[in-house]
Order: sequence, then C-alpha cells, then structure tokens
Amino acid sequence: MDMSLKTIQDYLIYQSEITEDDLEAAKVTLETDDESAIYEEASFSNRQWMEDEKVVLDIEIGAQIILIADLGLWFGRRQSSKILGTNLNAIFRFLPSDGNVCFYADRESGDIVCRSTHHDGTNYFRYRKVNPGQSIEDLVDLLYSQCATEADIQKYTTSILPEVAKVYGWSELIQEKKEANI
Repeated sequence: MDMSLKTIQDYLIYQSEITEDDLEAAKVTLETDDESAIYEEASFSNRQWMEDEKVVLDIEIGAQIILIADLGLWFGRRQSSKILGTNLNAIFRFLPSDGNVCFYADRESGDIVCRSTHHDGTNYFRYRKVNPGQSIEDLVDLLYSQCATEADIQKYTTSILPEVAKVYGWSELIQEKKEANI
C-alpha cells in the first residue's frame, strides 16, 4: 500500500462525532428503527470507545507530557499550553464540553494531535514530551506571550508519536519519525 495515501482515518485514535456507520451499527445491535434509541446506543458506544482508549494508552513514559494549543477563539488565534503528567492517556484529560474532537497521528507534523471544533472555531492540540534537561517554563512563557516558534517547540519537546504508534502497531510511522530525525 502506498503510505502517502493514508488518511486521518488510518491513524485515528478517537473521534467524538457520531457517524452514519455508528448509527447503522447501533440500529443493527438494537434491531429497531427508533431513532432516539439508535442515537443513544451510538452515543453510549462512542463514550465506551473513549474509555477503552484511556485503558489502551495507560502507559507511563517517564517524561512530562505537554499539550501545546493553537486555539481558535472569537477574537483570533492564540497559543497556550498545559502540563498533563507522565501517562499517555493524559491526552484525554482536557476535552471540551461542546463540539467534536478527533485524536489522531498526524503524519505531516509527526505528532499526536487533537482537532476540536466548537462554536467559535477550531482548536488544535499537539501532545509532546518535555526533553530532559530543558526548562519547560521557558517554553510555556514563549507560548503565553504568543512568541513560540516551531524551533522553540522542537528545542524543548519531542513527539510522543513513537510511544503511541507502538501501541497501535503503526510501525511505518515509527520508521518515518526515525528517518526524519536523522
């Protein structure tokens, strides 16, 4: 298979959006045409999927994970961050109460990413681990002052993609990441 043709769906970790496939699966499970019951079953299955991924990613990585945010707000885009802890499942800790989220491995950036849509726009969250010997406070200051560059992010952090890719068997992503770092 040509790896350049892989899409978000191929490296999807979780999405909150209820799809037509979700509704069809719920309809088959319930053996009913009751739309309300079908939607409730699809929603329940979706919430269960999230809980399952939290268990799958319950892995300590020995480094602090930082959420680097590119926020779409009513008054424009802003950078922000949040230190999440040392467990991979911490990526699910801060979810919006409205809108849809989609967690996936982004081949272009080489990061684990969450795209979150809401009434004001779209937020993009990158999840990275703090490099040993780096003062994460310096990066946080750069982010809050809206001055952080990609070079700054690379200096202070490293992608968690290799750790997540091992869990899901995405060996081609691990190889791509190794080749990109050479």
